[in-house]
Amino acid sequence: VERITENNRLLDTYGMEILGVEAGWSAVVRLPKIDIGAAELLNRGVIVHPGSFYGIPYKEQLVVSLIVPREEFSTGVGIIRQLA
Repeated sequence: VERITENNRLLDTYGMEILGVEAGWSAVVRLPKIDIGAAELLNRGVIVHPGSFYGIPYKEQLVVSLIVPREEFSTGVGIIRQLA
């Protein structure tokens, strides 16, 4: 629970809009200033799910895991933030 709370807080700190949290361990995040999709992020070493896997039609909405260790999560969110 602590890791999930910390990762949620990190998303908020980086100014990423959390649209919803599913089952407590994943979140739908809107990245309005980014024009890069999940496949491009994967090429940069960031693993996220495209919203389309969950029926979300918008490229700027991604699903992130909140149970990733904080250091890895912070690195991934930092890369996304640099691109935004």
